[in-house]
Amino acid sequence: MKKYIFYSIIIYALFIPSSLYTASFVYNLRIAETTKRQAFIKKSEHPFTTVLVPVAQFRKKHRNIRQLYCGGLATFIYTTEHFYGRADWAAAYARQKQNGISSAHTFADDLLLSAGYSHAFDERLKMTISLMFGIPMHKDDLLQYGYEFGTGHIGLGPQLDAAYTYSPAQHHSLMAAIRVIHFFPRSTPVAINATTTVPYSFTIGNLLDIFIAHRSTWKKHKLEFGYNPTFDFHSRITPYLAGITSMINFNRNSFYSTYTYGFSIGENLSALTFGLSYGSDTKPKLTGNEYNVTCWMAWGINF
Repeated sequence: MKKYIFYSIIIYALFIPSSLYTASFVYNLRIAETTKRQAFIKKSEHPFTTVLVPVAQFRKKHRNIRQLYCGGLATFIYTTEHFYGRADWAAAYARQKQNGISSAHTFADDLLLSAGYSHAFDERLKMTISLMFGIPMHKDDLLQYGYEFGTGHIGLGPQLDAAYTYSPAQHHSLMAAIRVIHFFPRSTPVAINATTTVPYSFTIGNLLDIFIAHRSTWKKHKLEFGYNPTFDFHSRITPYLAGITSMINFNRNSFYSTYTYGFSIGENLSALTFGLSYGSDTKPKLTGNEYNVTCWMAWGINF
């Protein structure tokens, strides 16, 4: 027990100057909602949609920490009148610079599987309930590097979303969604030195997302903007390590806008989307994001 306490003090001393953070493209609700709508550009007899999404994300954190994530997201969607299934996977090059010292790693994101049921109450109101299951593609390296891409944990949770078209010509819509993902604990080895590794049971906790957006459509064009508050809470680590969970739990406010242009490739419907979002953390004060900027482009084709 004394040995665990000693190691805990060492790990805490290593990480307290920086922040602990897990980045992910597959769990980014702003990207997920805008790419999902590429499967419903127009009414089509084709049930499959593939979307490719290059993404770049820059973070300026407190204590003069800068992080860059550059990578791509691949999405496959199957839709019927009432049901849909979806698979998302991503990879990224992650780079961090702190006090003039740089480090970089290449990570695979989680594989996120989603399935849902949609019901249209009338021509204006449609609701969808979904279940998401995240499969980690690598071990949890957060305590090893202080940052990572992909959670490294199994995630499971529901999502409820709705769209309401309020204009008579059906050119303007309001959209909302709420999602809760629980990440299950996992043994995370932490190397103290070249010969000593300490096992910890660790989880980043629960992720709560709220999504509110407005969309306008004219001919082949769509313009969308929205607000996405995100909360991470109830992270846990065993044996207990003071201060670590307070650097992981966060409250974030993000705003985004996208422009989509729809067109045809032969008999297949297609679309290009350009997106930009800006966010900042209100918690934690000392180690959170001072600001983060994400830009992405999505190309989808229905076949």
